[in-house]
Amino acid sequence: MSVRILVVEDDPSQREIMSLLLHRRLGYTVVPAADGRSALSILKDDPGIRLVILDVGLPGMGGLEVLDILTQRHPGLPVIMLTGSRDIDHAVAAMKAGACDFLTKPPEKERLQVAIRNALKTSLLEKEIVRLRKYEEGAVSFS
Repeated sequence: MSVRILVVEDDPSQREIMSLLLHRRLGYTVVPAADGRSALSILKDDPGIRLVILDVGLPGMGGLEVLDILTQRHPGLPVIMLTGSRDIDHAVAAMKAGACDFLTKPPEKERLQVAIRNALKTSLLEKEIVRLRKYEEGAVSFS
């Protein structure tokens, strides 16, 4: 079973390009969302999502606002931010808010692949640390 990635992009053509790249070229299962509210709804109903690729410039609820909600509701879920702008302030704000990476659109295939691999690996390691800490606390409390 392939890794499920939620792609949140309001531009239909950008969303389609990203979906094709992720699915056909890199082998991931893509769950598309056109805005922040639908993305949050999908995450509520689909616990199998392992990564979110989130556009900064979404209408209504902006990408940074969605990121803030995601980090509260789904701690440990890695988020890669996308932007059409080269403004470094967006990248800094996204990283401070909890994004694991920040890419400009359209992302290069290799750069996207590395960002996804690193985000998934880091997420897995963080979950293992939490599991080991719980195990250690349990082992200590029984002695």
